[in-house]
Amino acid sequence: MTKNNPGKVTALAALLRNAPKPAAADCAAGGRGGLRAGIDALDAAAKAAQERSGRIEAAGKAVQASRDARILADAKASLRQTIGQGKAQLKDSSGKVKDEAARTALQHAIDAAGKTLAGTATGPRTYRDSQSALQAAMKSVGDSMAARQKDDAAKAAAAQNSAPAPAANEQQAPAPAPAQQGGGGYAPGGYSAPRRQAPAPAPAPAPAPAPSQGGGTGGWSVPPVQHGIPMPDHL
Repeated sequence: MTKNNPGKVTALAALLRNAPKPAAADCAAGGRGGLRAGIDALDAAAKAAQERSGRIEAAGKAVQASRDARILADAKASLRQTIGQGKAQLKDSSGKVKDEAARTALQHAIDAAGKTLAGTATGPRTYRDSQSALQAAMKSVGDSMAARQKDDAAKAAAAQNSAPAPAANEQQAPAPAPAQQGGGGYAPGGYSAPRRQAPAPAPAPAPAPAPSQGGGTGGWSVPPVQHGIPMPDHL
């Protein structure tokens, strides 16, 4: 979290690593002079330790400030990226939502996030809260788009199901029946075979002509009866 200023962390680590060990108290038993020298050495060591402590504290505060600055910069960058995504979604969702109020709310959230980004807030929470509100508005638009797609699909399916089916005689015309057959085809009780028509009767032969009664040629005629002459019993 301190990548923007790693030198502060290095300086703090060096102070902690190179801190000298405190001097041991040494009171010489040779008189007041030795005791005074020991007191002076302890005072110098305490002063040096206090100075080191101040430097370590300052280095620690610098590291913390660098961390906080990095967190704040990340929050701003994340909000800026979300604003761009919200603007793209607002453009792409035109005419594709079930409720236009969702897009209106998204526009307001984008405007509010832009004001937050341009402000002077020093805490990352302000930018995170604005980003959360913007993401919620974007989710509402996404849900509205999904609901619109679902409704459109349902309407298309209903329209397809309500379309009239083509009539049977429009789908396939029946084949003409042969001239010598009749009565074939599909009946309510099932399929019936065609019935053959009876052949026409042959014409009756003409009657033979009656024998001529006159004396014509070429044909036999009964001879006239003569009186006194008997008829033969056979011809």
